[in-house]
Amino acid sequence: MCARHSGTGAFVFPVHEHEPGRESHLTIHRVLELCSYFDELSEPARPAPLKHPQERLPSARPAERSIAPVSGYRCSAAPPGPGAPIRVYCLPHAGGSADAYRNWMRFPGPPGVIFVPVELPGRGSRRDEPPPCEVAEALRGLLAELAGRPPEEPFALLGHSMGAQLAYESARLLARAGRPLPQLLVVSGSRPIGATDRDGLHGDLSDEALIDRLRRLGGTPTEVLRHRGLRRLVLATMRVDLNLLSGYAARVRPEPVACPILALGGDADPLAPPELTAAWRALTDSAFWHRVYPGGHFFLHEHRTAIIEQIRATLATVW
Repeated sequence: MCARHSGTGAFVFPVHEHEPGRESHLTIHRVLELCSYFDELSEPARPAPLKHPQERLPSARPAERSIAPVSGYRCSAAPPGPGAPIRVYCLPHAGGSADAYRNWMRFPGPPGVIFVPVELPGRGSRRDEPPPCEVAEALRGLLAELAGRPPEEPFALLGHSMGAQLAYESARLLARAGRPLPQLLVVSGSRPIGATDRDGLHGDLSDEALIDRLRRLGGTPTEVLRHRGLRRLVLATMRVDLNLLSGYAARVRPEPVACPILALGGDADPLAPPELTAAWRALTDSAFWHRVYPGGHFFLHEHRTAIIEQIRATLATVW
């Protein structure tokens, strides 16, 4: 079931507003500020389900073309063109928005690489759009952006957790449509498509069980989970994303893509332990790298500087 809500879309925790390399959770001031917006949710509604595309890419609606995929952020770096830095389009985790990569875009370096946060429907700057019921609908704006790029302009895709599966599906749909593929597909904190879900994190969990999972995974401040309005919004967005993923996993047959994959994992990640992140090797017909970092499910932000350098170094070998 898809839920529609009003207000500022999904939350990204932690929000980082400090110097590069240092991470922090939302401050109490920021939590209280958010609380003033989200004391109540509107009644849920069901958007009509959309058909899954087969051999062609979905077209973006006119409104999506102006907002996808960068959301409210605008890159101040050089525009696309010959000799321009390679753009790495970044897809968020379940319940997340483009804000997850805000500091990646602001990071001073590495040269030749720009990180572009992708905003999905129903959250953040696209909060007034209905949340997607299918992965193809979630990716509509991004695929239109990528399909419209000149073939000679390279790009890469990065996704964490749910974002890794969306990044993979983007590459798969581009390949089926005969479009240029990313120079590099970076999948972080995610088991590959078709791997057994041993943790049982799904949208049918009770509120209590889902809150317990969020606490154990980290990344969501206790103050948010204690606030009734914010808690309901977080849970509603998480259920939309988890149901989106479960439907996708049941329908899509995994197939290798013809682009290199860099798989990243946390050594203590309960959702995607290293033996599962290594299994992405089977989903590429090209080069494969696997790197493991200390930490749990949100290791990506704890080691942002090292991971950005790893991405830059890997891109240098394929571009």
